[in-house]
Amino acid sequence: LPQMFALLSDQYSTLSSCRERMGQMIEFLATQNRTIHQMTTDEQNEYNSVNSKYQAAVCLLSQCLATCERFCAYMPLDWMVCVASKTIVTPTHDFVSAYLHMLRDKEKSIHINSAACLDALSLRKLEKEAWLKFMTSLPNAIAEANNEHMKQGNNNPSMSEEDMLVEQLSFHRALSKLLSQILSSHIQYLTTDKEIMKGTGEKVQSLGTFLQLMTEMVGHPSGHLCAEQINIWTTLLRDPQISKKQWMMPFLPRVLVAYIDHMVRIRWADIYEGAHKFSAIVEESWDGKEEYESWLCNIRSKGSLLLRLIAKTDPEQAASILNTRVQNVLTNHGNGQPGDNLNPQTKGLTQLSYANIQFEGLQQPLDNILNGLPAWSLQAETGSNNGYPVDLKRAKIRTSVRSSLSQLANSLISWIPTDAWLRHRRAAMLENLKYVWKYDATTLPQGVDSLLSYLNARNEWESPINCNEPERLSGEVIGLRKKSGLCLVSVAKYIPDLLVPGLEQLCGKAKELLSSNDLIPPNRMHLYEFLSVVATAVEDPLLRSNFVADVLSSSLNDLENDDVKVALNSPDGLIDFLGITEAKRNPASVTDPSNVKRVTHNYCQFYSALNQLLSVGKRCHEAAKKRPNCGIPLQHLQDKSLNQQNFPDEGPVSIRDLAVDDPFIPLWVRILPVLLRTLDVTLGMWHPRFQAALLGNSIQRYAYAISDDEVYISNAQNNAAGGVFGVGGTAGSVVNGWDRRDLNLVPRWSGWLNELRNTCFQLLGLLTNQRVLFAPELASSFAHLVSVVANPDHLKTMEHRHMTQYWKQFLEVLFWSCPSTLYNSHMAPIIRPVFEHMQQRLDWSWAPILESGSASNLDLVLTSRNCECVVEMTSRGDNEWLKSYYARGGLFVGDLDQVKGESVLEKVRVEITRSYCDVIQSALALKGDWALALANQAKQEQAIKKNDPSKLNCGPKTRLND
Repeated sequence: LPQMFALLSDQYSTLSSCRERMGQMIEFLATQNRTIHQMTTDEQNEYNSVNSKYQAAVCLLSQCLATCERFCAYMPLDWMVCVASKTIVTPTHDFVSAYLHMLRDKEKSIHINSAACLDALSLRKLEKEAWLKFMTSLPNAIAEANNEHMKQGNNNPSMSEEDMLVEQLSFHRALSKLLSQILSSHIQYLTTDKEIMKGTGEKVQSLGTFLQLMTEMVGHPSGHLCAEQINIWTTLLRDPQISKKQWMMPFLPRVLVAYIDHMVRIRWADIYEGAHKFSAIVEESWDGKEEYESWLCNIRSKGSLLLRLIAKTDPEQAASILNTRVQNVLTNHGNGQPGDNLNPQTKGLTQLSYANIQFEGLQQPLDNILNGLPAWSLQAETGSNNGYPVDLKRAKIRTSVRSSLSQLANSLISWIPTDAWLRHRRAAMLENLKYVWKYDATTLPQGVDSLLSYLNARNEWESPINCNEPERLSGEVIGLRKKSGLCLVSVAKYIPDLLVPGLEQLCGKAKELLSSNDLIPPNRMHLYEFLSVVATAVEDPLLRSNFVADVLSSSLNDLENDDVKVALNSPDGLIDFLGITEAKRNPASVTDPSNVKRVTHNYCQFYSALNQLLSVGKRCHEAAKKRPNCGIPLQHLQDKSLNQQNFPDEGPVSIRDLAVDDPFIPLWVRILPVLLRTLDVTLGMWHPRFQAALLGNSIQRYAYAISDDEVYISNAQNNAAGGVFGVGGTAGSVVNGWDRRDLNLVPRWSGWLNELRNTCFQLLGLLTNQRVLFAPELASSFAHLVSVVANPDHLKTMEHRHMTQYWKQFLEVLFWSCPSTLYNSHMAPIIRPVFEHMQQRLDWSWAPILESGSASNLDLVLTSRNCECVVEMTSRGDNEWLKSYYARGGLFVGDLDQVKGESVLEKVRVEITRSYCDVIQSALALKGDWALALANQAKQEQAIKKNDPSKLNCGPKTRLND
């Protein structure tokens, strides 16, 4: 290292002297009104000689610094920084000072290589004295280097300020990284230094200068400098000792503003056209739009926590800055100004419109900052403090925060945009106000009304000329409706108790919307979920149950109408209900617009009713589990049960008792009969006689086909290309040339039957999870349930994909939920025939692979080209057919090519085997919730043995353990 230091010193001396000599030569020429191109021969020779030495020194210095970076990373620190145990010894070879000095030289990236050497040292565990030297010396060295670079830039009249920033971008990025590393690698020196923690003395001044330099760099036009520092600011603010220090506060506003600025998406077309203020810097920072979008996603992800921490640390400034930003955006772009990149047909904003981009960039900061504000800064002043003196500082901050947020909320409520994209952004921003409404619900009713009104939003342009034609909603309006529904549900989940007082009015508005034919299906689901979430906050169990029953009354009526009853009488009825029977008599019916709309409407009405019940039931069950007794009303059990069972909840619990916590429970008496009939006829469609009849028809056979979506998932496509319907997607591959978006029933059948069966299995899982399956009131129905879910004919004819759903969504839940005292009465009748069947199914499924020793499935795949060959064998329904049926997983892949069909078959075969093994492991407590429960139990047993009460858990508070 001494020789390396000597080399650096000699070469830098040569560089400096040569640069000075060349400067003198140029000045001499200037005095004689000559340039370097007008030198004499002797002058030119001398200049070239000096310049050659200069260039050689520059190259050698650059290479030496690259070598030194490796030394800095691995050599002993005392060789590089010369630090004794307590003080810095006056070094003979002070590498650090040399690196700091060479930050001034831009030739051959000497300054960048010097910063890299310092960065390598900063990653090491420096002595405190060495670290303090870095902290003290770096700001001055960087300031001197910046002045030198500016001086060199000013000497070049053709170089603008932006050009200088572009030229220095790599250097500035290296400095930002260096500053971050010095702090993050030695954060312990901040928390252990008494002088710094007290906030007084020269060290605090040095630290303030250092942080000031960091904040100046955060404001750089290139987001890369901002990204380099995000981790250190997050670390500083997460530390409870540091975040409370007054010396941190002056820097947070500027950091917050910088990160909010960089979260606004840059329109890349402006960069190509040079229309952006910092086009050259942005273009130099990223190679293209894709790299920038990846960076933006990353900075937004990491920035979420930072914004919440800043809001928590300095709520007054955070609320003020946020309010100011919202007011500016509303003022400058609230009406869509400047009105660029408009849709040529509708004249409305698009995703590329500047106003839309500004509001989109504001959504995440709004959410993060409001979410991060501490509760004490939002709560209203009560006038009492439980006998303790009022904290005047907090009271002042609270007044300021509530004032800023009140102005912000009123501005968003009073902002009534007409453009679809602006309404979409307003809906998202109204959702974020839930953090404010929790403590100040003044504007809550208007906000909820606005979100409800957006559920039936219409196109902002004129209606179609032909009034008899229904208006076709634009993609923007559909997106607005969906976003508004999601926002309603989000608000309800966060503050359901504040919506309870207006529940009657909300219910009236919801029913009005549900009664209209204009509501899209997702919004119906959103409304049901919204109302069910609010209902769970009602304290009175009877009122809660009655409200949920009232909300779901239309869904229950849809399940009990005459058309559904006819459809559920037999598999033939369901086949006719879906338009499959008519396809044989009249093949043109599958594309007849009126018939397609009629069948689709009938099916959607039936399926939506089931799906709404499932959604509301899940929501009510989740809310019940969050109650103090975890949804199990132990306090209502009879005393005699305590002596008969190991645990007080191991036994039947009545529906009346279960309904105390879960308002959905009483509805099962009406739901279960329809559910069992639906599942029975749906599974019955796969019995051999129906398969033989439908597979023999060139149109009806597609009812048994897999869907385009299942093919897409099996082939592990890349969603970036647009999914099923994008480039390289699988839409139209099963029914050649047709997909579910077309006005054709054939490609819809497979998806309908799949979602119908899947929903039935999920409802059975919900029935089990809610413990209603074991209630005494359903004892008379249990035999019928067993006859459906454990029907040998159904088990035999299910496809592998059906059986996988059956295992995951019902049987696994049954293992978890069934009380141990009811294993023989409620679990054994279902599990025993299923296990017996699975042995045969798995044997015959893997037989072709095991017997042939080949993994090829090409001969097993059933397509529309060879399905007629199996019709006769299917009609027999014997073991020969079953072996063939299981060997192909029960699949019919339609018009799919053999290779893709083989991959689908391989997937379903592996998946059913894996799901079967997963359930077995769960049943034996080798994975899942049971395994976790046993592990916790073992910890408690160890804690009891060691007499360590700190590791003991407390159960729900009931009369059994209070």
